[in-house]
Amino acid sequence: MGQLLNVDQRLQIVRDLAETLKYAHQKRLYHRALCPQSVLVQDVAGATPRPRIMNWQTGTREGTQNSDTEDPGLVYLAPETSQSEAQHGPSLDVFSLGAITYHVFSGRPPASSVLDLAEKLRIGQGLRLSDVLDGCGKQLQDLIQYSTNP
Repeated sequence: MGQLLNVDQRLQIVRDLAETLKYAHQKRLYHRALCPQSVLVQDVAGATPRPRIMNWQTGTREGTQNSDTEDPGLVYLAPETSQSEAQHGPSLDVFSLGAITYHVFSGRPPASSVLDLAEKLRIGQGLRLSDVLDGCGKQLQDLIQYSTNP
């Protein structure tokens, strides 16, 4: 999100991602590893940016080879992703959509590490956009917090 997007454009990106996931879930297709690296936004400079979800074949996300570094995409995944069964796919995608929405509106990842994410989820009963964004609307706050509630 290098370009500055207005609130309506940000909301439209989130809506488009949600509609794509809804359609996929109706077809019993679950991403289970949704993170910003899996989203391509086309026409960013235009009036209506169009997000596209990629990497559907990922299924689950493995940790990095080097134990000294952590995959930055892991902070967008529900903590139970690695041990969840297929029927939990929709809830895992909803969590990731909430974490991406947090990023779209705050301009920053939801956490600096998996441990930081776990702490934020424990304390806030989900991610709280109001912790990093002044003037956050209650509906947007509730949407993100509810979708990322552990």
